[in-house]
Amino acid sequence: MWYGGLDVPNSWRVGDELYVGLRFHTKVDVEMAVKHYSMNAHQTFVVVESGLKVLSVRCPNSNEGCPWKLRASMSTKYNNKWVIKKWGGRHTCINIILSQDHNKLDSEFICSCILGNFIYTYFSEMVREDAFVSISLIQEIISGQFNYKVSYRKAWKEKQKAISRVFGDWANSYDLLPRMLECCPGSAYRLETTDYVSNNVVNTRFRKFCRVFWTFKPACHAFNYTKPIIQIDETFLYGKYRSTLLIATTQDGNARVLSIAFAVVDGYTTCKHNFTMRLEQFREISIEIRRWIDGISLEKWSLAHDDQGRRYGHMTTNLFEVVNKILKGARNLPITALIKCTYARLVEYFVQRIGQANAELAVGQRYCTKLMDAMQNNQEEATSHFVRRYDNEAARFEVEEAFNPITERGGHTSTVLLNERKCECGAFQAYRYSCSHVIVACAYVRIDPLTYVVAAHSNAYIK
Repeated sequence: MWYGGLDVPNSWRVGDELYVGLRFHTKVDVEMAVKHYSMNAHQTFVVVESGLKVLSVRCPNSNEGCPWKLRASMSTKYNNKWVIKKWGGRHTCINIILSQDHNKLDSEFICSCILGNFIYTYFSEMVREDAFVSISLIQEIISGQFNYKVSYRKAWKEKQKAISRVFGDWANSYDLLPRMLECCPGSAYRLETTDYVSNNVVNTRFRKFCRVFWTFKPACHAFNYTKPIIQIDETFLYGKYRSTLLIATTQDGNARVLSIAFAVVDGYTTCKHNFTMRLEQFREISIEIRRWIDGISLEKWSLAHDDQGRRYGHMTTNLFEVVNKILKGARNLPITALIKCTYARLVEYFVQRIGQANAELAVGQRYCTKLMDAMQNNQEEATSHFVRRYDNEAARFEVEEAFNPITERGGHTSTVLLNERKCECGAFQAYRYSCSHVIVACAYVRIDPLTYVVAAHSNAYIK
């Protein structure tokens, strides 16, 4: 039978005694079995001999008469498998050192157990699917299996080793970075490094990583068919080397977030620090400079003054909060695995978006679901509005909302200019589709309100 990567031809199970003749694939398997046995017995052991072809261990109390010992070696008789050749029997001593931890429950052993299915078979899959497995969850799983409480530091080291074995080593990941970026046809990247200085001497064999930027060709092309907005924000990476991940995001007409560019930089770069310091220095030079900085055009940062609807109604960088959740697990990965994850998320985006757009077009739905839901809500509100037409040539209307005495809402009057695509409420310009005032005005002159919806909200555009 097989158990946790061990080739066990007989009926040995975890918790049973070890015995002469038991075979294992490798020396590591023997060490794992001995450690597992010792922890179940609440005992420990010392290594007498350890080589390429032999492993010998004994009880620390052997000098006091405890017979527990084990010797295993590689056997050519069994195709170079490891076989237990000597076995001293059960412990006759009592471990007087009581501890919530175990000196053999090290991070290497726990990591090997996890990836070798010694604990729960789903744990390695958990690491593969979501590298943001919490340390507390790891501690809970280890405690439940071995009845020992591992420290936070030991659990953290165990997690890093497991991630390294699944996704690759952190240091090697940086070495592979240039070649990996070159393997993305049509994509763009920029990798910046500096001289590696050791003992005040430049070591020409190595380079020091500074920052890297990358974007994929499909994302660049897709930006032409999204809302023309870009939001940039940052989040910290939680792997072995602490850096900051910058993500540029946009949004399609169906309010789905698309990541279009990425960068990994230092947490607080010198350029960012210098910019902040220089800006404050300029503000202190004179009142005129301070007024100029504070007088930057309101439409560049204020939604209320965005008369041309450049922001599509977005006030903050909340788009990134969605991406942050999606890439949460990726923030614990080596840098090459992180880049692969961003590519996988991009592929997932296109598969889902194109599939949904095609399905809606197949049933005759020209515009995306989010837009149709919003238009439906606006149309329901429009049924209670009163409209007056003031100018035929300019298509000017005055729309009065009905007052609701229960909610004490409504009663406002808005001017609609259809030819200029403007409504006094501001929603028409901001969101680029018909508000309730525009809908009732269109109904008055028998115009389809979808006429005033921009192409970014259409399924054909998203597709």
